[in-house]
Amino acid sequence: MTITTKAVDIGIITPYSAQVKLLNQWITDTLPGTRAVEINTIDAYQGSEKTAIIVSLVRSNSDGEIGFLGRAVDGPRRLNVALTRGQRYTAVVGDFHTLRYNNERKQTDVYQKLTRFFEETGRINQVDPQLLPS
Repeated sequence: MTITTKAVDIGIITPYSAQVKLLNQWITDTLPGTRAVEINTIDAYQGSEKTAIIVSLVRSNSDGEIGFLGRAVDGPRRLNVALTRGQRYTAVVGDFHTLRYNNERKQTDVYQKLTRFFEETGRINQVDPQLLPS
């Protein structure tokens, strides 16, 4: 059985409004005809669903600083919103080293558990560093 997904059925979710703007511009410039892909922030997607969702957790640094995503007050809620918007498929893109980094300055238990789940179920794929732009 083949499942066909149209651009209008796909959503991209990111925590940052600057990335929303960048992705919208990139899609407009690079992939004509796919403007129907809805790109928005996690907070804006609350209450919405799409057939397929790509969650972009874009923070990446050697210090493991994840900003407001690590706040105990609303970080787990935002992650829950992001992970539950896909009706059939959800892909998570992120630097899991940064997300699960453990130090005294932030709460990362939720990302450590998420990473462990992906690893234990064979759902995590490492990107070859040679494929990344320098």
